[in-house]
Amino acid sequence: MVDQVFAPQLVTVTADLAQRNALAASGLDLTEHAGHDHVEVVLHSPADLAVLESLGLPFEVRIPDLL
Repeated sequence: MVDQVFAPQLVTVTADLAQRNALAASGLDLTEHAGHDHVEVVLHSPADLAVLESLGLPFEVRIPDLL
């Protein structure tokens, strides 16, 4: 099996205010682009993706490769 290089991604996370606070406390890279029910997050590594998945919030990959 060949290890694939992780490309930074931009994802939109569906989250209310309390969940956005949890996202902010997680150390993930939140962008300034947010609405009342979502926030955009830059995932820089597989570890970031694991943190996001551990929070159990729905998300959609907006840009799969920021490079």
